[in-house]
Amino acid sequence: MAGADGAVSSFSFSDQLITSIHLGIVFQNREGQITWANPASERILGLSFDQMRGVTSLDPRWRAIHADGTPFPGEDHPAMVALRTGDSIHNVLMGVFNPRQSRQTWINVNAYAVKDKADGSVQGVYATFEDITEGKRHEQELKDSADRLQLALDASKLGTWDSDRATGRLVLDRRWCEIIGYAPEEIPPTNGAWLDLVHPEDKAGALEALTAHERGDLPFYKCEYRLRHKTGHWVWVASRGQAIARDKEGKVLRIMGTTKDISSERRLADDGAEFLRRVETLVKDLVARRSEPTVADGAQNRPVPEMLTRRQRQILIMIARGMTSADIGKELKVATATVISHRRRLMNVLQLHSAADVTRFAIKHKLVEE
Repeated sequence: MAGADGAVSSFSFSDQLITSIHLGIVFQNREGQITWANPASERILGLSFDQMRGVTSLDPRWRAIHADGTPFPGEDHPAMVALRTGDSIHNVLMGVFNPRQSRQTWINVNAYAVKDKADGSVQGVYATFEDITEGKRHEQELKDSADRLQLALDASKLGTWDSDRATGRLVLDRRWCEIIGYAPEEIPPTNGAWLDLVHPEDKAGALEALTAHERGDLPFYKCEYRLRHKTGHWVWVASRGQAIARDKEGKVLRIMGTTKDISSERRLADDGAEFLRRVETLVKDLVARRSEPTVADGAQNRPVPEMLTRRQRQILIMIARGMTSADIGKELKVATATVISHRRRLMNVLQLHSAADVTRFAIKHKLVEE
């Protein structure tokens, strides 16, 4: 009796365990028909046992799909594969239609063949499955969020970087690398590799801005500097970041940010500044013309030093030698606009109208040889 009582107690415990467990469990016979199911399977699948009884995996009402949304044929379901092969099948993700909720329920399935002890023939299969719908939903939300972020970054042409300050490891995304002509695998994943790409004149400023943020002096890291392109030229970038992890003492452990190519903006700014300088030079030139007396007829025979400044005389000689305003600027280490201003003024003073006139004047006054 004790043995019988023990068996009954053991059976009761197993029965209670199976009926209370959160995993769904179903048993299918050799024909693949469901002949038993626990309460958790009814809840997960949205079907009562009476509705499941006799149904096989081939029934189209399961509306089973793979993780990527493509149809999941009944003959490929884990239970059917286990019945066919006698092998155990593990961790298969599939979506099945839940009629109570009118939506797909995502389950992670394992199937185990039940074999005859005498000849090893497969007599049936039991499958266990866990409802992972909520996890799948969160996973999809994260993917959607990541996709939206990537779209925003692509639209704004921003590259991203992630620096582990403790280990010195730096992760650069593809866009960041493309800004300077590299593929991600071509740049070593270290903070030192980034610093090697920074223009020598900009390193101190870039590091100081980073240090100021890490000290807590600035809420963000923000800096404009030049990076060396793979082809050798320099690319202006604007980088912005923020520490996302600090230790108990406040030391930065990790900092993330974005980088944008601002070469065009810098070029426009430089062109605008040059345009303003040229306008200023023209205005000064006009004012100077009004204040300077013109050379009267026959005045060209006066000694040149009496008519020109030392700088104007230098420029006159260079013009007569065939040099352009840009060449003269480089030679004298002055802006091209400054050379143009001197050129206009000396030609106004001497009443000359072309480079040929300047050359003839210089030859006549023995400033250059014929």
